[in-house]
Amino acid sequence: MAKVKAKLKLNIVAQKATPAPPVGSALGQYGVQIMDFCNKFNKIKTREECLKELGFIHNQHQRIHAFIDGNSRTTRLLVNWLLIKFKFPLLVLKIGAFEKYMSLTKLSTRRDDDSLRDFLLHLMVHEELVKS
Repeated sequence: MAKVKAKLKLNIVAQKATPAPPVGSALGQYGVQIMDFCNKFNKIKTREECLKELGFIHNQHQRIHAFIDGNSRTTRLLVNWLLIKFKFPLLVLKIGAFEKYMSLTKLSTRRDDDSLRDFLLHLMVHEELVKS
């Protein structure tokens, strides 16, 4: 679990979060790198880019630790929003998949966006096959 360095109060207009002030300067002083996240997230324009960047978006949001608690739930919500935007099935973590998910995210000793992406894609394909 990440150590809480500070508690901040920011008023941010919906869909206007950028690495620019006030967000970037408020978080930057604590070592939070949100520029890469904002740039990659905003550049996703196609279904292919969505799938390609899924692992990065997930892991980078986890790394930002925007909240004291609930980072995993919030990250999965963000990933599902992105999937819905490009008309993909929702990401569902069923019993038995959670341990693998955790081993690729919070419990990982080495960040591996590609392995996480492949695992998330596997879950999405499996969910679609079950529905058929």
